[in-house]
Amino acid sequence: MAILMQLDKTKNFIFEISTGDDVPRNFPEFKNVYSKLSRVALFNSLKNITSNPNFDDLQISRHLHLTNFPDYKVSLSHTKDISCALLSNCPNYQSIGVDIEWESRLVKPGIEKFYINENDTEKLTKLEVWMAKEAIFKAISPLYKGDKVLVLKDIAIDEESFKCFNFKGSFEFYSKNISNKNIKIAIAWV
Repeated sequence: MAILMQLDKTKNFIFEISTGDDVPRNFPEFKNVYSKLSRVALFNSLKNITSNPNFDDLQISRHLHLTNFPDYKVSLSHTKDISCALLSNCPNYQSIGVDIEWESRLVKPGIEKFYINENDTEKLTKLEVWMAKEAIFKAISPLYKGDKVLVLKDIAIDEESFKCFNFKGSFEFYSKNISNKNIKIAIAWV
């Protein structure tokens, strides 16, 4: 089932969700089912920018740009049984990132020590902090040139923005009900 979800149009995002029911015939194989599903979402989202997308259009350069559409930034995400693709050609964004999760997903006790730091807001749930930081990591990692290995704990977030080394940006959450189950999407941009 392809699900094109409308996001805030002023942010110039194209967003698509794939549940695996919408895999085109002869779709190329990928290393795992979730890589394939996120590419299906990307393929379906490409229909918004080209009338006849082909499988060569799925190539991503530097985890940031579509090779055949270099003006478009791209980010992919997946969780159990669902994947998504996010595109934007907004020149104001250096990079974008996305994370998708079922809202019912539980964060295992104790793992917050790997991603929450003392500068993070306490107004978000642990799952929201995790998701925001996953989306932010995807947005800044293609741009990051530091000597230190980038980890989620390096990112400090408040309710809508983040800082990480010399990077500053924003993020938002969206929710959607699919087959009577709620999903949550975090989108970040630098």
